[in-house]
Amino acid sequence: MTSTLADFSLLCELVPEPGGPDIFDSERGYHWIMVFQIELWGKEQQHMKQNLILVIAMALGTTSTAYANSRIANIDSLESSYVKCIETRFENNCWDKAFIGHFDKWQKNETTIITKSQEAYLAWLDGHSVYKVHIIPSVKRAGVFENRNYLVERDDGEVIGLHVGYRKVLGSWYIYALQGGSDDTFIRSILDMPAPETPPTK
Repeated sequence: MTSTLADFSLLCELVPEPGGPDIFDSERGYHWIMVFQIELWGKEQQHMKQNLILVIAMALGTTSTAYANSRIANIDSLESSYVKCIETRFENNCWDKAFIGHFDKWQKNETTIITKSQEAYLAWLDGHSVYKVHIIPSVKRAGVFENRNYLVERDDGEVIGLHVGYRKVLGSWYIYALQGGSDDTFIRSILDMPAPETPPTK
């Protein structure tokens, strides 16, 4: 029998604006609520299945009201701060210091997202240290979106992915996405590395 270290699931949804289309339309936007799901399996099952799924913070829209959050002065400097934070196992509230105040205005659950994501990564570390944070080349589109992805390697060789999405709004940069996961599908997605095709059955 396996033991469960943690089994947490809080699922909300992305809800279109009233009268909007069923699929995402960047001209109309979505109201962001939150999606957060973690599955962390016990040590007895680690070699069979150990998944940590974090789907956090997605928001896109096109209105022009004032911002409560602070723009990001320099993405490279911000990246350096949260990469170092991961390497030092989230010491001295560094995760909060890196991210608080930098999400776009559509994200209403910033504090919860930052707190829960740190808790999830610490649970995945499970007492291990970080061997290295591998930085994946960033992806830029139209001068408006920039995706930065990372592969975090533990001292036992286990890996987990991290995705930080940036969006420029009215000339200033903000975070619109913070996602992570240790499952194969998520890791392959941030690496842009499709799964090998299954050979046909003879």
